[in-house]
Amino acid sequence: GKAIIRNVYPAHLTFFNDKLIKMGASIKLVEPTTIEVSCKNRLQSINFVTQPYPGFPTDLQAIFTTLACAINGKSDIKETIYPDRFSNVPELIRMGADIEEREASIIINGGKKLSGADIQASDLRAGAALVAAGAIAEGITNLHRIYHIERGYENLENKLNNININTKKEKSLLYFLYF
Repeated sequence: GKAIIRNVYPAHLTFFNDKLIKMGASIKLVEPTTIEVSCKNRLQSINFVTQPYPGFPTDLQAIFTTLACAINGKSDIKETIYPDRFSNVPELIRMGADIEEREASIIINGGKKLSGADIQASDLRAGAALVAAGAIAEGITNLHRIYHIERGYENLENKLNNININTKKEKSLLYFLYF
């Protein structure tokens, strides 16, 4: 598919963009702060190590972990900045992801369907990655402790519903409804 992403600074994301391109995505600068990301074929697996800027940002590792679960192949991710960044991994495993945990890295055998489950966000970035997992999972996903996510993403439920991801929010819980 294709997505337009606004309010980004592509120069700050060169390493990230390079990884997406190596995976098979196309990234086109539309305006100085707007990019178009598209993909004609399925993405390929990826290996990376988080590093200080301008390397691969640790803040994006969790969302890339969810992405690696969805694509075919084996991805190897090593976390060198923040050792607790893999807090989303047990939740992804609960959803059916095939992830082998090591001391400071994970190996993801991607391409397996995720299934809805009761999961919980442990922090903002892990929560955002679990939102993505809930969006692609089959069945109903109940994401608890969304207050972590709400401090970084305003009007999340509305934004998800606007892109046809059926959600319902109740207190500190976000339901993903799969149809």
